[in-house]
Amino acid sequence: MTAGGGGPSGNTSDELGELVRLAREAGASDDEIEQAIAEGSLHVVPVQRGLIGGREERTVEEMAERAGLDPGLARQVWAALGFANDEHPTCSERDLPLFAYYHELVKLAGVEQCLQDARTMGATMSQLADAEVAEIRAAMEAPLRAGGGGDLEVARLLLGLLDVMPVLHAAIVAAHRRHVYVAGRRYSLWGVPPTEASTTDCVVGFADLVGFTPLGQQLDAPQLDELLRMFEHRVSVVAGSPLTRVVKLIGDEALFVSGTAVEAVSIASALVADPQLPALRVGLASGEIVTRGGDVFGSVVNLAARLVTIAESGQILADAVTVARLPGGSVVTINLLGTRRVNGFEEPVEVFAVSALVDGTVRADRRSP
Repeated sequence: MTAGGGGPSGNTSDELGELVRLAREAGASDDEIEQAIAEGSLHVVPVQRGLIGGREERTVEEMAERAGLDPGLARQVWAALGFANDEHPTCSERDLPLFAYYHELVKLAGVEQCLQDARTMGATMSQLADAEVAEIRAAMEAPLRAGGGGDLEVARLLLGLLDVMPVLHAAIVAAHRRHVYVAGRRYSLWGVPPTEASTTDCVVGFADLVGFTPLGQQLDAPQLDELLRMFEHRVSVVAGSPLTRVVKLIGDEALFVSGTAVEAVSIASALVADPQLPALRVGLASGEIVTRGGDVFGSVVNLAARLVTIAESGQILADAVTVARLPGGSVVTINLLGTRRVNGFEEPVEVFAVSALVDGTVRADRRSP
């Protein structure tokens, strides 16, 4: 057997023999080992097997029946979670809690909500897992290989990381518990009633790094990575209020939602004035949105996204609804810029430029253009 495929090659016969031994010890079959050798991925087989359960192999239907979940629904849940849904999908004893959870959830909330929850969990866990693997590759595997380490050394490194998994899983549970608390408190602070359509009323904000495309051409990959990390960090810190949630970070753009216009303007002001960041611009719009799968949708979201594209560097643009929600005596200056044609909206939109919050001086100055 010889190493091949797209992965690192050049293993000696002794190294290859040790990699095969580790894979078999972890529960990999001969067919799995042969395929991994062809793909150049034999070094990751031991840790993969350690993650999913060694030699334990069960069908989805078998585990569903043990959990009391309808097997047909279990197949849909498995696919919604983002796992391969081939003709005979397999799992392991370690997956039993998944089926037990959805057995309980379908009784409480019904099939459609059960599947929506699975899609949300699958997308969230996929993003987390991809981030973790990318970090391991960049921070651990790359330096190891740069120092002369080969597949066998990488395999041993990855196997060592399995010891951290119980601590990681406990941390995920703790973080999830805390986020459920924070989300519940946020809706209470917003004071908006629940609806069956999962709508809520809030202020939507988009923050965008100005000139990111040409800036990205000027920076090398490490510098660009550092800039994006700083942007994500500063957004998370500035928008860390109980009234606000950072919905997502999309490269050079951040989407957040706040319970009040004052809070949203405060966040926008802090971002555009942040000395650690390049030039920013922000768009704000208020009204009813739909929350689904951890994301937000609706015309208000679209309007905020459009406003940020027409804002100038360092500018905060807001719609009339947001401005109307700023109380008298707000420490902001508001300039009416007139009506603008905004892509995706039939009627012209009244646009306001909102100044950064000032140092305690009470101003609510509304000026026509």
